[in-house]
Amino acid sequence: MFVYLIEASIAFSIIYSFYKYVFFQTTHFEWNRAYFYFAVFISLVLPYLPFPFRVDFFAKAYSPEYLLNPLTGDNLVIYKQTTGIFSQFVYSITSGKYMNLKNIAYIIYFSGVLRYSYLFLKNHRAIYRLVKKSERKNKGKWIHVKIKEDETAFSWFKYIFTGVNFEKLNEHEQKKVLEHEKVHVFERHSFDILIYELYEIIFWFNPYVRKAKKTLKDLHEYIVDAKVSVSASKYHYADLLIKLSVNKSNTKVANLFSRNPLKDRIRLLAFPEGEQLKKFRFISGVPVIIFILIIYSFIISSYNISTNSLQFIREQSFVSPVNYNTELISGFFENKELKSTNKYKIIAAHLELTYATESYQKIKSCKKGKVVDVSEKDDWGLKTIQITIEHNEIFSSKYKGLWKSKVKKGELVHKNQIIGLMGDKRLYELFSFQLLRNGKPIDPNLYIGK
Repeated sequence: MFVYLIEASIAFSIIYSFYKYVFFQTTHFEWNRAYFYFAVFISLVLPYLPFPFRVDFFAKAYSPEYLLNPLTGDNLVIYKQTTGIFSQFVYSITSGKYMNLKNIAYIIYFSGVLRYSYLFLKNHRAIYRLVKKSERKNKGKWIHVKIKEDETAFSWFKYIFTGVNFEKLNEHEQKKVLEHEKVHVFERHSFDILIYELYEIIFWFNPYVRKAKKTLKDLHEYIVDAKVSVSASKYHYADLLIKLSVNKSNTKVANLFSRNPLKDRIRLLAFPEGEQLKKFRFISGVPVIIFILIIYSFIISSYNISTNSLQFIREQSFVSPVNYNTELISGFFENKELKSTNKYKIIAAHLELTYATESYQKIKSCKKGKVVDVSEKDDWGLKTIQITIEHNEIFSSKYKGLWKSKVKKGELVHKNQIIGLMGDKRLYELFSFQLLRNGKPIDPNLYIGK
């Protein structure tokens, strides 16, 4: 999750920075508005593409090793990190069951999400209460709300609010202010702000999102200024902007008539850019988008290919049939020489994993497959159940020492599905798990995903 959030934030920051220094204050406002939607969309999608780098700042070196591919049984070259003193220290503070860096990061992140969610609800609730307690007149496509606060005018979705300062304007100025706010309503600018506020809740830690939201609100004003000034003298309209520039508002989510920066609004009214320059600026953004796509999707080395292959294999790998904290009594080994006090060598083999389980502990399937056998065994007078599951043409698994089976022969099971139970630990104290490849027992630890 954190990798996704970081990658999405990087993409959004790059796209917005390019807009700020190349597209900002161009007069092709509708294209600029579409660019803001594009920035949100592309930043959310890009992290799903394969990211080429797996940067580990705590690694000291990498050494090649081999791992059996559980899909085909072939050898796969991977690179295993050899740790140093600093990486061991990092592991020590991240390996706690409850209080570790990962959980602390979760607490910090979701605290920010809750805070910004609260502010989002608070601001919208304030506007909703303002609508409920004020005088309203339905004008068809919009609703006029008269409030008693020291405001001139602002809009929120289909509502246009006018305050005490609005009544001080002459009839012509009131008409222009309402015309201004109606453009906000008809263009659905409040919806744009809503999208960015929801985006800000998820990426609250990225300062570029807040900057982009402010820039988007300024862009809305540029759009409206351009449309309104067509039907009136630009100089008279600029005078009205200056007259109302002192108006301040505590409304956080509305479109304000007198939103600053005033100087930029007047400059764009008086000195629009040429059409060719607009087109050139937007075309210049294409290489930046291509560059970001390359960063997020291009595989550049055999190390990255191996790492990505290993990641895919782990997603398809087996899982442990018992909980991670179950005590392992005996691991897998074959042709192991035991220590002996005499002159003879003792060669032993234990071709399965054996665990000490708790009473009535649940046993899970290590991978999806088909149950090919459910049989009873006589273990020194104690009846136990053995379950065999065939996963594919290569792999099968056996679960031994169970008290009760939860599946039947011929049944299809899923990975992590409960297939049986252990009994009272005073009788059913040991559970054994065996993984077979082409009918031969193999070490399950090579295939169980970490």
